Amino acid sequence: MTVGPNQTIAEVLQLRKEQGISGFPVVEGERLVGIVTHRDFQFEENLSKPIRSIMTPAEKLITAAENIGLEEAKKKLHENRV
Repeated sequence: MTVGPNQTIAEVLQLRKEQGISGFPVVEGERLVGIVTHRDFQFEENLSKPIRSIMTPAEKLITAAENIGLEEAKKKLHENRV
């Protein structure tokens, strides 16, 4: 399940509640533009703002190839302090 960057925080909070999901990839078409998680919502009071205003943009995400091995994945997590 994904959300769009122009959806409001209120809309995504409602989707979280309905689906029981704490975070969503944010996409434009088929392109990942960010991610929004429960932490992003914690202190936000203006629920009419777009998700793009609180999401973590794709440029800041730590990603890996789909076929990454377990040891390589652990190393990547450690290097990025995740």
